[in-house]
Amino acid sequence: MDIDAAINALKLKVGDSTYSMYGSRNFSDGTCDCSGAVYYGLRKGGGSNFGYIPSTETLHTYLLQNGYSLKAENTVFDMVKGDVIIWGKKGYSAGENGHTGIAIDDQRWLECTAWHDLGETIQFHQHRWEMNGKTLLLRLYLYWESSSSSWS
Repeated sequence: MDIDAAINALKLKVGDSTYSMYGSRNFSDGTCDCSGAVYYGLRKGGGSNFGYIPSTETLHTYLLQNGYSLKAENTVFDMVKGDVIIWGKKGYSAGENGHTGIAIDDQRWLECTAWHDLGETIQFHQHRWEMNGKTLLLRLYLYWESSSSSWS
């Protein structure tokens, strides 16, 4: 997986998309949702075709099939570039009950969000987590690409 290509593809969509869970979800019609955006980026970075755009529920499986491993579950973690963070308890995180994004460094992530009608945006992860009152965080999952020696 070329995480730089994934991140760069998503950065090109910042300010040029609208959030919608009911549109294409992958930018093809100018709309995205969080899991569709993550999938779009990872596909641009060389990720496999899952057959459909995953949700926050099925994104776990997609990540595992593409060389990612579970790094942390519902605990304090050190975020690094390329990490995929999923908010919401697995089995209960579909639709508005979950959220996901890709870390671009140790503090910020790329996310597609309805917040302030931003669409694809770069935000401070900790701020967004606290802003949501940690209510989506019945569980937090952090995945990292296990074949990358530069990530820990």
